[in-house]
Amino acid sequence: MVVSGTTTKPGAIPLAAASDPSFEPEELARYSRQITMVDIGRTGQSRLKRARVLVVGAGGLGSPVIAYLARAGVGTIGIIDHDTVARSNLHRQIIHGDRAIGRAKVESAGDAVRAANPYVRAIEHNDMLGAGNAELLFSSYDLVIDGTDDYSTRYLIADTCQRLAKPCVWGTVLETDGQLSTFWTGAPGGGVGLRDLYPEPPEEEGASCARAGVIGPLCGVVASWMAVEAMKLIVGFGAPLFGRLLVIDGRDGTSAEVAFTARGDSPPPRPALGITWVEPAQLRDRLDSGATLIDVREPWERDIAVIPDSVSVPLTSLSDAALPAGPLIFHCHYDTRARRARAMLAGREDVSVLRGGINAWATDIDPTLPRY
Repeated sequence: MVVSGTTTKPGAIPLAAASDPSFEPEELARYSRQITMVDIGRTGQSRLKRARVLVVGAGGLGSPVIAYLARAGVGTIGIIDHDTVARSNLHRQIIHGDRAIGRAKVESAGDAVRAANPYVRAIEHNDMLGAGNAELLFSSYDLVIDGTDDYSTRYLIADTCQRLAKPCVWGTVLETDGQLSTFWTGAPGGGVGLRDLYPEPPEEEGASCARAGVIGPLCGVVASWMAVEAMKLIVGFGAPLFGRLLVIDGRDGTSAEVAFTARGDSPPPRPALGITWVEPAQLRDRLDSGATLIDVREPWERDIAVIPDSVSVPLTSLSDAALPAGPLIFHCHYDTRARRARAMLAGREDVSVLRGGINAWATDIDPTLPRY
């Protein structure tokens, strides 16, 4: 059975697949509640099946996005993630379960897609996204969805999409705050990108869900909006969030919209922090040379894992602590609290931060150390 209809709709993004796909009767029954919508119809469902969408990150945001787009009938969903499923992430990464712990996220996500909808193709890219592979990978998709949680990757995605004139649906969640927008500098009539909103990465480089924490259901709220944005772009209905930032406050239960335009009306770049980093491979030499490693985590975290020869001074007690003379190296779980500790001692020039914290130490130096 072939669903007839035009190949493009006003406001819809270009799709690489030019011909209308065929549908099985069972497939049409699956999508019947969408097809009955005036905004979608058979033509819109055909465009969804033709679409190729890349989801970067199969975590807290990527999980619900992947689940909804698979059920909506997006024909091809690419998933790129180099990480494995961790127990501490299951509260928000809803397509993974206990049996997937330790398994590659893309494999678990791909299985979830196939279980949710046998008519959708999942392409698994078990790889780290970087400058060397982003452009080639993005070129084979119609739309990119950014479900990552670190600034360097977000800007890599946004910059690559801008060079390729690809639309990008972007979202972020941290603690109880969420934001989302849609970037497409190649949109008809002109568009905006991430750097028009945030010209440079903010000074809290490295802040993420793992470092600051996140309430799981808010990931679902933001991801659901992102999935809706993707469907609007593919089908060509409604008003995408071009030049609009949706801000959600989960603590107060409020939302607000912030308009922004092309660069020039954007906020000025934020100053960079003057942090001296110590890489995990350098730490032992620094300690042997007389530096003191200060662990600013809470005592319960030290019950899980400890770097040998570290001294416990929780961040909450740092202002009252008598710190030793000589070079200091701060560390925490990752490095957010350690950087805050560094800022509290702005007057000292002999203070540095262990990049990536004890998590990086366990990953790069001592894999027998528990990670949490």
